[in-house]
Amino acid sequence: MKIQKLVIDGILVVGVALGAWCCRGEPSQGEVAVVKVDWIFSKPAGVDFTKSEITVSQYRVCVNAGVCTAPKAGMSACNWDKSDRGNHPINCIDWNQAKSMCKYIGGRLPTFDELKVEASNHWLWEYPWGDEGQGGGCDYTVTCEGYANLGPLECGCKRNSTWPVCSKPKGNSISGLCDICGNVDEWTSTMYGMRNRVLSGGSWEGAQCRTWGYFYGESPTSQDVSNGVRCARSSRSDNQAERLMPQPRQAAVPPKPVPETNTVPQQPQAAVPLTPVPDLSNLSGVPVYATPDISDEDKAAATRLNEGGMGRYKEKDWSGAAEFFIDALEVNAGAITPRYNLACVFALSGEGDKAIALLQQLKDAGCDKCVQRVESAKKDKDFASVRDDPRFVAVVGE
Repeated sequence: MKIQKLVIDGILVVGVALGAWCCRGEPSQGEVAVVKVDWIFSKPAGVDFTKSEITVSQYRVCVNAGVCTAPKAGMSACNWDKSDRGNHPINCIDWNQAKSMCKYIGGRLPTFDELKVEASNHWLWEYPWGDEGQGGGCDYTVTCEGYANLGPLECGCKRNSTWPVCSKPKGNSISGLCDICGNVDEWTSTMYGMRNRVLSGGSWEGAQCRTWGYFYGESPTSQDVSNGVRCARSSRSDNQAERLMPQPRQAAVPPKPVPETNTVPQQPQAAVPLTPVPDLSNLSGVPVYATPDISDEDKAAATRLNEGGMGRYKEKDWSGAAEFFIDALEVNAGAITPRYNLACVFALSGEGDKAIALLQQLKDAGCDKCVQRVESAKKDKDFASVRDDPRFVAVVGE
């Protein structure tokens, strides 16, 4: 009987007997198969990721230990019950199964933002491998090469299945992660709407590898043949790098006033009618308008992120669009178009206070294009929900 061992960071976690798919119990004598989990530090995301998507062999140890449950099997594309696919990514698993696996190896599900920052090299690259390759195809990733024009048997780079992990090294990310686009979609902890979860990266059934546009939402109970997992954890690297994602600054707390003595009581003054002013504190997490000296690469990255936001906008995915527009402003705080677009999606999603505050930011900036954008809001149907708000009128004019 073969004995399987799971090794993480050089430490033996568990050794269990293999035989039937469900074997547990004490290992007996036999050949030893060592199953390693390799972690890689991502400087762009500031966390560790598993180098590859979790494999069938790695997942099997978790099942044999009684922690994880067996994936769906019996379909030609599901890897669990295929004896020759131990080094293929586990697929046909739901969100809870993915979560249990990551917890078992001392990690967690990554957020979509963490994967996106790593895949784009902090917004500098159009694809996980850089800007060359024009989508990559099967030279870079396990997908359907030219899948828009080919039948289903051409998927998985003509194998109609996944491939062993790390089969396409040309498609590795900046930190050396394999298959961050293609092979299987990767479950994340990020919500998509009220109930679904985000899957990232594209799969052997088709992968859109542009780093600003490859994700979708799925029911957490889905066990589709494209659903797999990559895990993350807080970095244990000796040279922990700062997170490159800008963090919102905390507002300074003003000192408490010191009461004066021997002062003459002041007579109350008549209230003066004030023009309503938007509360800019509503925009916590949105970079303040600025015109930094940034590179052409950053400007291009912000433009691509804005395009990604417009893709979500056309699908009426307001929260997804807002995420892209905010990311664009993190890269280029002086970009006018994503700031205006963010105001639009806030208004459309019922967050009128934030929409008006963003228009106020543009008005305060005072540049010609800023003023033109603010004035255009008067007739923009996206602002219908705040059209009669006196604060909106105060910003854009009658």
